Amino acid sequence: MSWPSYSLCIDWDNDGSFATAGDDISNDVMRLWWSRGRDAELERATAGILEITLKNPTGEYSPSNSGGTYYGKLLPGRPVRLQATFGVTTYDLWYGKIERIVPKPHWQDQTCYIYCVDGFDVLKRAEITTELYTDELTGTLVGNILDEVGWATGDRDIEEGIDTVPLGYWRQVSALYALQEIEESECGFFYIDHRGYARFEDRHYRMGLSSSETFNDSMCDINYDLNARNIYNSIRATYTEQELGIESELWRLFEVPLLASGESRTWWGDYQRLATNQIDPAATTDYTANMLANGTGADMTASVTVTPSHFSGSTKLVVKNNAGVAVYLTLLKVRGDLYSDGDKTSVKSEDTTSQTAYQKRDRTLDAQFMASVDQCQQYCDFVLSETKDAWPDVDMTLKNRSDTVLTAMLNRKISDRITVENTELGLSEDFFINSMSHEVNMKTKEHVCKWNIRTATPELFWVLDTSILDSTTKLAY
Repeated sequence: MSWPSYSLCIDWDNDGSFATAGDDISNDVMRLWWSRGRDAELERATAGILEITLKNPTGEYSPSNSGGTYYGKLLPGRPVRLQATFGVTTYDLWYGKIERIVPKPHWQDQTCYIYCVDGFDVLKRAEITTELYTDELTGTLVGNILDEVGWATGDRDIEEGIDTVPLGYWRQVSALYALQEIEESECGFFYIDHRGYARFEDRHYRMGLSSSETFNDSMCDINYDLNARNIYNSIRATYTEQELGIESELWRLFEVPLLASGESRTWWGDYQRLATNQIDPAATTDYTANMLANGTGADMTASVTVTPSHFSGSTKLVVKNNAGVAVYLTLLKVRGDLYSDGDKTSVKSEDTTSQTAYQKRDRTLDAQFMASVDQCQQYCDFVLSETKDAWPDVDMTLKNRSDTVLTAMLNRKISDRITVENTELGLSEDFFINSMSHEVNMKTKEHVCKWNIRTATPELFWVLDTSILDSTTKLAY
């Protein structure tokens, strides 16, 4: 069987380099298993996983072994990179960080198991509160959210996006939650790729792809599952108009705190609704300070500074007492323009043919990022066209039986378009790779790859002077 050279490196010093002596632990690897991609039922990506089994006869990879080379460095959060070289080409396979280290000191099983996760874990744990973004493309919003968590600009691959979102904002939610809201609204795809890059594909991305490879007798197994799990034939969404009001008070501190001399305190003023055009607090108008709590003492407002940071649903206020004595903060408030919900309009798309075949199956969409009722209707129509029919879940398994197959296993990526032919199933059509898992056994020199693929038929769209509308293609949204 064909066999590449696998390179597993861990940045034990956490210095951004995999070139330090001892970082390359490839010689100790017994087994590797990794995965990434889209969950077939949820139709969104899940966290990428890498599982490593290492030889550990002397406790080299046991965190508590003070005599080990890596003592003090065997810690969660260390960066991990997996690559393979075959011929003259080096392939990036997985990138992320250690989550768990589990040494096994049993006399028959002296190994160490290391469990790693990709950047989804960072995005899931990071809470964000953003400013209000107006009339931004979905791709721009993805970039803004990544900025909020300090995601390196060089570690992104972001499509521009199709939709322009009139009002985009998030308050006290995880970055991943915000990204997946954009993903769903755009009908796009957000995931962490083989390089560890944050990858966003808008809903038109796959339309422009052609088949990169044909697989017929090269697969060692294929499973075909035609089910009703993701059929929806009645799609509803509600558009809510946002009305911008005049300047008003957004928030007020109702307590009267005492600030010691030189003391700084921080308050977060949370608004009841979305706001914009917040005004930096002005002395005497928006904040006052006094020697007495009831405000009848000496005015100390000039001795107080207020430093604001405005967000879509709140303002962070850092108040400092610069006086040589303690003072009472007798007033602190924020002014700005508040949005309120206007008229609500519900739209619906249904397919009676699908309902006759599969019974009525409802789905409600979140339309908070829609710009109009018309766009909301187009959104429902598009989702209906994607979900009204039964499409098969197909799993295809490959092994390193030849140079050609191994190269394909190493080279193919999430969203690649491939052609699959199988006489027994009657298959001869194009698919997109939605998810993948790989298992490598160093002892037997076996590399097994499994792809979950989705037929490209639902994503074929009409092209002027080329396609037959409503026959083999449909209008794009």
